[in-house]
Amino acid sequence: MAIGVALAVLLPTSAGTANAATQDKAPSAETQYNGIFVVSETAVAPEAEGAATFIPLPENARQSLVVLPEVARKLDLKTGKVAKSDEARVFGELGSPGGKKKSEPTVTPMANSDYTNFYAPIGGGWSGEIRRNTSFIGSAGHYYNWYMDGSSSTTVCGQGVGYYQGYNGGSFGLWRAWYDVGCGRAATVRVPWDNVSAYPAFNVRSISWTGGFGQFQ
Repeated sequence: MAIGVALAVLLPTSAGTANAATQDKAPSAETQYNGIFVVSETAVAPEAEGAATFIPLPENARQSLVVLPEVARKLDLKTGKVAKSDEARVFGELGSPGGKKKSEPTVTPMANSDYTNFYAPIGGGWSGEIRRNTSFIGSAGHYYNWYMDGSSSTTVCGQGVGYYQGYNGGSFGLWRAWYDVGCGRAATVRVPWDNVSAYPAFNVRSISWTGGFGQFQ
């Protein structure tokens, strides 16, 4: 699916290692979030091209870790607020803030499993959503690190999915939006990732009209 004009452009960081250092110092999930709320499948509306998607949440989910349906399915989690007695177990299955879910290995078609392959099509069209195979928990943003393969001279523009909590009229919920994450041959850009456990996703198009392969995380 082609994605239209990105909704926001966020400033890139100059060093990818800064993200890793921040993540290492993140507090535990139990102290960082006010419980866990699992979103139902029916709450997530189909994505409209070029527009943000609003996922309504109850007010008691405010400041909770919001687990999206695609993550919940793999953990067999029930919809709604997770009982206090089950929180430690669920946090353990989801993983630590700023990291990947512990029980779900990264599986990608490449030697370096920390990254996922992408292809920017010939002609300048968008690739469509390419999703990571591991979920990410965050409240202070997520860094998209991407680069083009050295064998390719193609230059591209990329977009990454981000999440932020807010309102749609009088309804509280979670917004899912696409953000510009840079143009050229490589970039490291931070997008919102507001108290959510979800899968990072990437979208890319060639701006040199030639096709080319690259990798992102």
